[in-house]
Amino acid sequence: MFFVKTLFKGVVDVVSNIDPAQFVPSDPPPPRRPLAYAEQHENDEEKQFRRVFQQLAGDDMEVSPNELKDILNKIIGKHGDLKTDGFSIESCRSMVAVMDTL
Repeated sequence: MFFVKTLFKGVVDVVSNIDPAQFVPSDPPPPRRPLAYAEQHENDEEKQFRRVFQQLAGDDMEVSPNELKDILNKIIGKHGDLKTDGFSIESCRSMVAVMDTL
């Protein structure tokens, strides 16, 4: 019990000494758009992929994990020779998270 009281007192001391001015929210970053340079130097296949992605993603150029799951599973469903249960929502969340860090 002594440890809990000491820990709690320490947390209270730290929190009471925090200056709220340190935590002023900043404006969110502007939406990321594909670079014009990249668009100018794409081959025909890359241009086709960009057009398809723009159709699927919309103006915000973002795809949620659920949207990605639906898209990938529809593509896989067209290939009857593939033996798979499809993409899980966890897999799609991971893919989106990886791409969000780029």
